[in-house]
Amino acid sequence: MAGVVIGATFVWPHWAEYRFYNWQTSVARKPEYSLARLISNASWLPVVSDLFTSMWIVLAGAAAGVISTLSRWRNAAPSARLFVWWLAIGLAELIVHGAGEERYYVVLIPAINPRHVKELPRDFMYAGLLYSLPLAAVAGASAFGWMVAFLRGPDIVAGYITAFAGTDGMLIMFLLVAVFVIVGDFIDAVPAIIIFMPIINKLTEVGNLNPLHMGVVIITTLVFGLITPPYGLSLLVASKYVGVGFGRAVVRSLPLYVVFFLTIAFTVAFPKVVLWLPKQLLPESVGCFKAPSGTGYICPP
Repeated sequence: MAGVVIGATFVWPHWAEYRFYNWQTSVARKPEYSLARLISNASWLPVVSDLFTSMWIVLAGAAAGVISTLSRWRNAAPSARLFVWWLAIGLAELIVHGAGEERYYVVLIPAINPRHVKELPRDFMYAGLLYSLPLAAVAGASAFGWMVAFLRGPDIVAGYITAFAGTDGMLIMFLLVAVFVIVGDFIDAVPAIIIFMPIINKLTEVGNLNPLHMGVVIITTLVFGLITPPYGLSLLVASKYVGVGFGRAVVRSLPLYVVFFLTIAFTVAFPKVVLWLPKQLLPESVGCFKAPSGTGYICPP
């Protein structure tokens, strides 16, 4: 029944695009299986698996688990032997279809503990449940955000802020923080930035504020919305992961709210501290320009 509903709702109305996409992925762009291609894919394995970085520690542990199982193959547990076969098939898949598909490297994870292989079905089901929660929250927050945009909410808010704060940059920024603390409780960060970006740019010019400073403040404020209900995406996932009720997690997170408010107030009140590192690494991002002498930069006060 679910397949029929999905087909009637999404597939059939867009059959031309659906057929074109599947044709391109399964026929027109079908993987090449020549010997040269297989050798090329195999040669990429050490590079894309970060063998030459700190990832080698994990890979070494995985290899040790496999070697240990192979050395006692006859006496090894069935789950351990199943794991070795699974890993071999996974590596073959990497070589055949491209070692650059990093998502396939999930097959290496159980190597540290082969006994956990029998728990994989439960893990897959739990992962699906865990990811369904944030996706549902993001979908609801995005829909609400576009509704706010349709009702011209950002323009109304900008009018109130300019009428109250005038050209006072510090007051404009604090009022924007208050707005985005509320917005972040209901709307995901990406839609909020897209919807409110024209208003942010306008108020930045009115208050003669540094755009980079404004960006840091807005992002820090929106991050706060990830642990505040009703959206609270990060808090929702964390509470589900550790088996704690969402309401209890909110209560336990109250001290973090104080820390967040202090951090946001600090970023607003001390722009020189916030912009010090960008000024050292990317001077032009904070409005500096090269000195006529050719050495160093001239930066605004």
